[in-house]
Amino acid sequence: MYDENKTVDAMRTGQVWAYKAIITRYYSRMMAMIRSMIYNEGDAEMLAVHTFEDAFIEINRYRPTHKFSTWLFSIARNNCIDYLRTKQSYVPINERLLPFELSPEETMIAKERREAVCSAVESLPAKYKYFIREHYFNGLQFDEISERNNINSSTARVIVMRGREQLKKHLNREI
Repeated sequence: MYDENKTVDAMRTGQVWAYKAIITRYYSRMMAMIRSMIYNEGDAEMLAVHTFEDAFIEINRYRPTHKFSTWLFSIARNNCIDYLRTKQSYVPINERLLPFELSPEETMIAKERREAVCSAVESLPAKYKYFIREHYFNGLQFDEISERNNINSSTARVIVMRGREQLKKHLNREI
């Protein structure tokens, strides 16, 4: 039976079995979470390894008042955000919405959805299109968008929310 506190204590003392237990327990869920943000298998694997390394190095910063998995996945999320910030390259919407391991029928449906989303994004007014791309496709936070556009963060958030609402309306009309 897995005992989280015992495993974390063993990690703190450098016991190899504890590291193996953590990786075995969380690797597949970690990869799924990272893939949902990164979309490149090689980069996702690199970030998973980096996350486990960070957790092992910083294990003494973990406080048992929270679940270990919450702490571990927050490290992963932060690593993904940092990675997306430093990458600074625009990934086309078609590549960002690629499905994983689908049947031919599901692939066709996913392709139609991608085309509908592409069309909906392109139909947005320029202001909304820009802000939607910056936030959802370039991974920028609202404060970063606001700095780039000399507006306050809450304005950037409102513009993205309004753009998202227009996307929903447009997609609902097409379906």
